[in-house]
Amino acid sequence: MKHTPRSVVALFIVLLAAMAFWITSCKKDDVTGPDSGSGGSTLVRGIVTQAGTTGNPPLADATVRRGTDTTVTTGSDGSFTIPVASGTDVTLTVTKTGYSFNEVVVNVTGGSTKTLAVSLLAEGEKKTFAVTSGDSVAHGSYKLTVPPNFVTATGNVTVSVTGLDPTTNEIRALPGGLEAVDAGGTTRYLQPVSFAEYVARDASGNVVEVNQSAGQGANIELPIPASLRGQPGYRNGDPIECYLYDAATGKWKTPVPGIVGPSSIDGEPAIKATIFHLSWYGGAPALNERACIKGYVRNATGTPVSGADVEAFAGSSTTTNSSGFYQVDAAPNSNVRVVASVIEGTTIRTGEVLVFTGGIGDTCKTAPDITLGAAQPGSFHVQAALLKVVSSSSTFDLASVDIDLTSPSGSVGWESAVVNIGYGSQTTAIPHSSGGSYSAFSPDLSLTPGESYFITIDFDNNGTIDANGQIQMVGNTVITSPAASATVPQSFTATWTDDASSSPGYNADYFVILSGDSASRVFLTKQRTKVIGDGSVDSSIYGSPQYNDPLPAGSYTMQLWGLNGPAGFMTLGNLQPNINGQNVEGYFYAYSLAEPVDFTSTGLSESIKRIAARKQKLELAVKEHYKRFPQEIKSRVKYGQR
Repeated sequence: MKHTPRSVVALFIVLLAAMAFWITSCKKDDVTGPDSGSGGSTLVRGIVTQAGTTGNPPLADATVRRGTDTTVTTGSDGSFTIPVASGTDVTLTVTKTGYSFNEVVVNVTGGSTKTLAVSLLAEGEKKTFAVTSGDSVAHGSYKLTVPPNFVTATGNVTVSVTGLDPTTNEIRALPGGLEAVDAGGTTRYLQPVSFAEYVARDASGNVVEVNQSAGQGANIELPIPASLRGQPGYRNGDPIECYLYDAATGKWKTPVPGIVGPSSIDGEPAIKATIFHLSWYGGAPALNERACIKGYVRNATGTPVSGADVEAFAGSSTTTNSSGFYQVDAAPNSNVRVVASVIEGTTIRTGEVLVFTGGIGDTCKTAPDITLGAAQPGSFHVQAALLKVVSSSSTFDLASVDIDLTSPSGSVGWESAVVNIGYGSQTTAIPHSSGGSYSAFSPDLSLTPGESYFITIDFDNNGTIDANGQIQMVGNTVITSPAASATVPQSFTATWTDDASSSPGYNADYFVILSGDSASRVFLTKQRTKVIGDGSVDSSIYGSPQYNDPLPAGSYTMQLWGLNGPAGFMTLGNLQPNINGQNVEGYFYAYSLAEPVDFTSTGLSESIKRIAARKQKLELAVKEHYKRFPQEIKSRVKYGQR
């Protein structure tokens, strides 16, 4: 079949059609509350993150519910905004499939905006079994043994156990702030020891309740942290109370008696108790005294942080004043974790200290300064490219930037950055298109060959540059030999021009692709000339041998890419990022694509088997090259589909 010529104009049409779609942005639902001056309502802004994971990554698609009438869903960055009534305590419930349940109580004054950080814990061990049989489920040393017919369901149920170690930052995922109500109605703070969430769901995924007529309870085991083992009150045989979290009141209550004994999992000391409800449970002595902690929250430079949210576990919460000062109540004679957080745009900065408190009669304990860390969670990955497509009559310019926020829980497109690209005093804003993609193109963008282009990124749109990089733009490339529709022998010299080649420091690579019905060839060179079909072997592309055999007879198309990229771009070694910033890894590329040339080779006869084998190796090398392309370019300019 004859190799049909393909015009670069067809590529322009494809690119322009695609770009018309790019500029249609995906707009998020914006939840706004009533005006605080007229309705007595205000807003709560927050971020939902995953506790117990390095960097506390954000959780998208978590549900935040105010009572039964208002529900919002977190965005890709874990953020949410929800209206609440001013001057009253409002309970917000936070859930996400596959994670623990959390609940926070907030109080805001009219005209203000409350900010808070809420954490969830990844769900622990799950087991499915028949309601009539009962079974046991263990997450590490956290265990639940359910008797037959313990829940009001038929068929099978799935029971999950999620253990939480309150001596770590997992404590941020505990609901209720560890404020408890004892059997006499007295409010106390819990001294955190060991916690777990126990949940049962029916075959449809609905949470099922305890069967009150079952006649017997379930048995739980909560491991004693290693730091407390052997201490008074935590030895085998010592009694200890277990508290249930009551979602209806937002408090820990209804203590059940527990006792410390050897774990049935590992033999270490564990709290054992019999329960008659499924929810969060904590082995935690209730304390009827309250101590006090005070201190300051500062930036890394030592300047005070005003308006930071501060919460003590176990204890109360508050907000820092203009001097960065805070004071909170806390459980007495306990190790209390004090966490400070500030939400800036769509990122959060946190810091924490661990304080051992005194008794109620002691002086308010002064904590070390809390220093807020870098913006969390996760890190940013940036892939940016400049592309110039050249034809005999015009050129087409494109700037494409993909930004992802990466974390142990996955990667999400980042939508709120301010991106600029330019050289010298010339700057072009690259608008957000969709997801984590930003793009600009002709006629709003004009790329100048040989110029050193910069990129700047303000991730949280606060006016501060968070990342920057630089790349030299590749020139307009034109294939000069073979000429269009020319006939060449089995071996010939291909040549091309690059109008940026005389620019200071210019060091472009050229990627040459010959594609035809009978054979393909692919080469990488820094020269503006290449002998085709001389019988040599070229191993310059990812270490794979490229056989420069004489061309068989047939029709061919020659395509030519000029490219500049980070160190290691065209090798199998590690890439060296050329976009840099705190918690940022980024790569900035420049490409030009010449107008392809169709030609014919008089060629020679050659074994079809040999051609097929060598063609396969060439295709693999081409695919390896295309893996390096930014996604916006890779999906729109495809090898062999001009």
